[in-house]
Amino acid sequence: MKERTRKRLLLLGGIAAGSALFAMAYGPIIGQFQGFEVSPRVLLRFGIHGLMFGVFVGWFEVFYANGVGAEWFRRQPFISSVLIKTTLMTFIIIAVLLFGGMMILPERLAADNALTFLVIDVVVAFGLALVFQLILAVRSVVGGRVLGNLIIGRYHRPLKEERIFLFLDLAGSTAMAEKMGDIAAQSLITRFFFDVAQVTLAYGGETHRYIGDEVVVTWPIERGLRDAACLECCFAIEDRIAKRAADYERRFGVVPSYRIGLHGGPVVAAECGDDKHEIVYFGDTINTAARIEEYCKESGYSLLLSGDLISKMTLPKKLKAKLVGNVQFRGRVSETEIYNVARSET
Repeated sequence: MKERTRKRLLLLGGIAAGSALFAMAYGPIIGQFQGFEVSPRVLLRFGIHGLMFGVFVGWFEVFYANGVGAEWFRRQPFISSVLIKTTLMTFIIIAVLLFGGMMILPERLAADNALTFLVIDVVVAFGLALVFQLILAVRSVVGGRVLGNLIIGRYHRPLKEERIFLFLDLAGSTAMAEKMGDIAAQSLITRFFFDVAQVTLAYGGETHRYIGDEVVVTWPIERGLRDAACLECCFAIEDRIAKRAADYERRFGVVPSYRIGLHGGPVVAAECGDDKHEIVYFGDTINTAARIEEYCKESGYSLLLSGDLISKMTLPKKLKAKLVGNVQFRGRVSETEIYNVARSET
């Protein structure tokens, strides 16, 4: 199971469980106003109804809204995306409340005041779903892991970690801007980074930051080394861009090319800022990863990684490594062993 699928299933399970617990708390309150006794059996049925609501709304948010089929509205402006999702979610909420109510809590729909309380149910459920949607929107801006760590204060004090960093730089962006114009070039960069993000998420990577025409992706070292995920990610990016080459050519007149540098090791992570909080990484590891990416241009390779990193992973049989050489990077005392990795011909 891919890392992204595992995370999605865990999130869906959390949404469903939270919805069931809320429904079981909501049942006695609404039962008191609607005039029916909430026995343990009825309370359980409220929980089942809440679970059903959580599964459907959770599936919509986690799998459809963030899946391949919904890429079109994830590229919409924020307010348009929210309005589209809100409209679709309204229909889901009403359908679940009506059909779920008929199957699980028919006595509520048979009551004289059923319509009034159905409207209340819709408003309450929609309000909760909207809050959840706004949380997801914030999560998409700062990143799920970053948001969680900011909330629990994991990096309130500097913390040493082992991480892998991937620096990806769009090649020839200055020339593209001169040829296409700044607006068109930025549209291409935005589209390109969207495609890259879909792949890095699938391989368990976390987008650390965007810097102009460069993106920095990171993995906890165990996750990045597992099944050579950080390296497989690089070739999956290549495949995705190749698959969308015709679309890039049609829209922008060019298929983007890029350079990738990879390195892993110890870094210090800390929460910084006042008006805007951010988790930053400091150390030789991240500087070396940046230098390796820069060396791609000089060496003519599109993918390079350090010998330290490649020695820690089991290379898939479909890939082959080639020693490029020992390079003395600016600011480093010792030379860095550099490798290129490519697909095997057979």
